[in-house]
Amino acid sequence: MSSIVYYYNFELQILEVTYDGVISIEDLMEFGNKIMKDKTLPLNLKVLTDATKAVYNFTEDDLTEIAIAFKNNTSHFKSFRGAFIYEEPLGLAYSILFEKKQEVDNYQHKVFSTKQAALKWLIEE
Repeated sequence: MSSIVYYYNFELQILEVTYDGVISIEDLMEFGNKIMKDKTLPLNLKVLTDATKAVYNFTEDDLTEIAIAFKNNTSHFKSFRGAFIYEEPLGLAYSILFEKKQEVDNYQHKVFSTKQAALKWLIEE
């Protein structure tokens, strides 16, 4: 069973996302479509993704398709900062590879091992 759950933290002005369980390319595509359609999100979006309980069920080759979908789903944002928290090496490696494949000019991506470090980076501009 997998899930991607998100809510907007108005106090911190950060979209908090949790990946849990086995995450497929379809799960990521569905989540991207939800974000694109969510008109309540600010145009300068900061996202904290906790992927410490996630297991990715896709290949390195799928990252190209994910990067293309990401570009399409985030094109209307003025800026997009994504902080990812990982414990598992495969997730960390995929995140680093994704950062190299994505082609969104207004996107900043960084990987962290703790929520505190990720929040500090997101809040500092």
